Amino acid sequence: MANVVFKRGLQSAIDAASFTAEDGVFYLTTDTNRLYIGQGNDKKLLNQTVQIIPNITQLENISTSWTTQQAKDHIFDFYYITGTGPNDPYQNILVVWDGTTWKQINPDTNTTIDPNGVGFNITANNNIGTATLTITDSNHDDYTGSFDVEGTGSVSVTANNGRLVIDGK
Repeated sequence: MANVVFKRGLQSAIDAASFTAEDGVFYLTTDTNRLYIGQGNDKKLLNQTVQIIPNITQLENISTSWTTQQAKDHIFDFYYITGTGPNDPYQNILVVWDGTTWKQINPDTNTTIDPNGVGFNITANNNIGTATLTITDSNHDDYTGSFDVEGTGSVSVTANNGRLVIDGK
């Protein structure tokens, strides 16, 4: 699945004769709060209004303040979370209110890796060396992969200063 792309700009840019949409890209107008999607080289209006908010906390505060009737009145409202709040790992999120809960439209919002979140570990035990790589993304989710190297016969596998050492005698 490809990353979801949002482009933000003025309604006049969308309405310009020179505008050419990119297929599958969402366009969010910053002055009229409308949401479009590119289909081929054309655009399709998805919603007349999308509220732009800075963080997920504000989104939660909005829906918890609604009465039962207001929650019904806001069905199909779209909100776009920019992620500009302090220390906010949630960004580039489009949600819609279904009457009870928020439903995320673009589940693949992970576009960055935490620069401090890459770890590499080497271990060896019983002539099997294991290399493990862990990457933490900007949402603090970990992705881990590893592989083993096994020594047989006269080939030994050990770990030494962060390296797998393969020695054949």
